[in-house]
Amino acid sequence: MVDSIRLLAESEGIFTETAGGVTVGCAGKLYRQDRILPDETTVLCITGNGLKTTDVLAGVYKTERPIAPKLTEFEAYLQQTLDLDEVPGVIAAAQQAAVGA
Repeated sequence: MVDSIRLLAESEGIFTETAGGVTVGCAGKLYRQDRILPDETTVLCITGNGLKTTDVLAGVYKTERPIAPKLTEFEAYLQQTLDLDEVPGVIAAAQQAAVGA
């Protein structure tokens, strides 16, 4: 299940809860059994957010230090994590782009 959650996050950018991991895992199994064919369109409904059941990932990933819900805290975290000198500028540019869009 965790491998399927990771696959969906890495390939589609979707962080799902455990039910979505089961859905992706079952679809993969059906594909390997030729019950879902590669030339057919297949739609998987992933409705649950991964933040609902993070306990299943305990011990699989490193736990991050919580930060206050403030932009300055987020910028400091990015600078520390990504080692970027211009993170505040990047954030400001993204905000301006969002306002202008």
